[in-house]
Amino acid sequence: MNDAASPKPDSSAAETSRTRVSQADIAQAVGVSVSTVSRVLSGAAGISERVRGEVLRAARELGHRGMTGLQHTGVELKSAFLLFNENSHQPQISSIYGLILEGLRAAAEDSGIALHFLLRNNDEEIPEAVFTRSDAGVLFVGIDPTPDALARLSNSGVPTVLVNGLDPDLRVHAVSPANYFGGRLVARFLVERGHRRILHLSSRQRWTLRRRTEGFLQGVEDYSNGNAIVDTRYFERLEASYIADALTDAFREDVVPPSAIFCSNDLQALATVQTLQARGISVPGDVSVMGFDDLPIADLCDPGLSTIRVDWLGMGQEAFRLLNLGLVSDKYPARQVQTGVALVARASVSQAPPF
Repeated sequence: MNDAASPKPDSSAAETSRTRVSQADIAQAVGVSVSTVSRVLSGAAGISERVRGEVLRAARELGHRGMTGLQHTGVELKSAFLLFNENSHQPQISSIYGLILEGLRAAAEDSGIALHFLLRNNDEEIPEAVFTRSDAGVLFVGIDPTPDALARLSNSGVPTVLVNGLDPDLRVHAVSPANYFGGRLVARFLVERGHRRILHLSSRQRWTLRRRTEGFLQGVEDYSNGNAIVDTRYFERLEASYIADALTDAFREDVVPPSAIFCSNDLQALATVQTLQARGISVPGDVSVMGFDDLPIADLCDPGLSTIRVDWLGMGQEAFRLLNLGLVSDKYPARQVQTGVALVARASVSQAPPF
């Protein structure tokens, strides 16, 4: 919505008011520095949700013309819908997404915004409830909506954020781990320990997993100077039966087995360790195993799982910040934010045995 859509008597006055309001005026009203106001209005990270909310509210009330998205239209965000997939893997929800929800809940409480939990089933791309309120946004948690769904959301003016997801066409905001760089961290870690024959278990189902694989494969190429072999197996679903079949093939008597296995998430890695141990294959004595996510159980299994730590809590908070930025437009394009990752070395990865 632009100023021309407002009643004519108020439009001119509102525009005049907005041109006169400075960041210093907002800073004085809230009791913060001008630099803090500037960072909030530019959408910078590192600001508490309480301070961000107070600055945005003051900017709206004073009529500052630099407001973006919903704030730019004069509509205040009062609620947000959290969309989960009805068929999501329950352990994943209770672990990864439980931490994301903690971050979302804390940010919502700081901003005084109500959260509404919705399950999306296969026959309903987007629940109609999402489109019934002009003061609500939507957060897709661990879901990659179809291009048609994203187009509908964008055309309907619904503020949208993909949480632990990617929009390859940048139609909506998104926040995810630094998957590509996390994959490179794994590659360097394994190559530096002498691994040159690696089995990689992944999936093309989600853009986030594709980025992990891309970073890993490029990292192996770079760090080994092309002197490593990666056997990548893509699965439709990351389930134990698929893993068992892949391991049976990789450890046939007529082939040279891998010295390391990189799994695209921790649950897959733990299933891999258990399957190998049940077959009498030692981890890491015979083969090293690496995961990604650093779930709480990664430190409890035997051996402890080497993995990539993700700031899931911070991801939830960052997603809420993006939601508060509001609508995507030519002037305010969508943002793809990546949260940091770090390598956690545990006992499941050892030095590769000599050939």
